[in-house]
Amino acid sequence: MTKKLLLAALFIFIVFTFYMIYPKEKRNFTTGTVEAKEVEISTKYIGKVIKIYKDEGDFVKENEILLEIDKREILITKRETEKKLLSLHYERKAVEEEIKNLREELERLESLKREGAFPERDYERLKSRYQSLSYKLRSIDENIEALKENLEKIKIFEEETEIKSPISGVVIEKNIEVGELTKPYTPLFVIANLDTLYVYAFLPQKELKHIKLLKSVKIRPHIGEKIEFEGKVVWIKDEAEFTPRNILTPEEKELLFFRFKVKVINKDNILKPGMTVSVFYR
Repeated sequence: MTKKLLLAALFIFIVFTFYMIYPKEKRNFTTGTVEAKEVEISTKYIGKVIKIYKDEGDFVKENEILLEIDKREILITKRETEKKLLSLHYERKAVEEEIKNLREELERLESLKREGAFPERDYERLKSRYQSLSYKLRSIDENIEALKENLEKIKIFEEETEIKSPISGVVIEKNIEVGELTKPYTPLFVIANLDTLYVYAFLPQKELKHIKLLKSVKIRPHIGEKIEFEGKVVWIKDEAEFTPRNILTPEEKELLFFRFKVKVINKDNILKPGMTVSVFYR
C-alpha cells in the first residue's frame, strides 16, 4: 500500500510539474504507469510438490499445468471409498430382495387371515423383520449418499493435485520448489496477462472534460523511440485523489487530480508492467 501511495504521489508531482511549466493551451498529455492483470494461484490443500513445469519468465497457456502434487494417498483413499460404495450397493440389493420376499409372504399370510387360518405368530415375526430391513435399507441409502459426497470431494482434491493456470500469460513469480509442501491459500505462482495491459494516470480537474469513457487515446512509452499504442479509457474515478501540498496561490489550490485507467493491447510485447508512458488525450 505504501509503495502504491508513493507511486501515486510521484505521478501527481510529474503531472503538476507539466501543468505549471508548459502553457495550458499546449498541454495535451499526462504521464502514467503500465500495470498488468495479475492472478495469484494457490491451493487450499497441503501436499508435497513432485514436479514443476514452469519457471519465472515462462509463457503459460490457459489451463496449462504449472506443477503436480503427490496424489498417491489420495488415490488409495479413493479406491477404498469406491470399494465401500460398491459393497453397500451389493448389500442394498440383497436387502431389497429380502424385503420383496417378505412383502410377498406377508401378503400371503394376510390372505390366510381372510380365510380364517391365520398364523398370527408367524405374521408378527415376519412383520417385525420387514420393518427392521426397511430401517436398514434407509441407513444403507444414507451411507451411500455420504460416501458419494466423500468421493466427490476426493475427486476434487485429486484434480487440485495438478495446479493449472486460469489465464494465458507470463509467470512473474514462482514461490515453490520440488519437495516442498504447499501451504493453503499461499500463492504458488503469480501469472500476468501481458497481452492486454492497463495504464493508470492522473489529470487535473480542469482537464477532466477531455477524458470520457471509451474515448481513444494515444500511449507513448518512454523508451527512447517514437512508438505509439492505441488505448481506450475504461474507468475514471468519481472522486479526486488529493491536492498537491506545495502550492502557492488559490488558483493552484483548485487543482484536484482525478485518476483514470486506459486499456491497451500490447502489440509486439513492447509495453512492460511498471513502465512509464505518456497519455495523449487531445
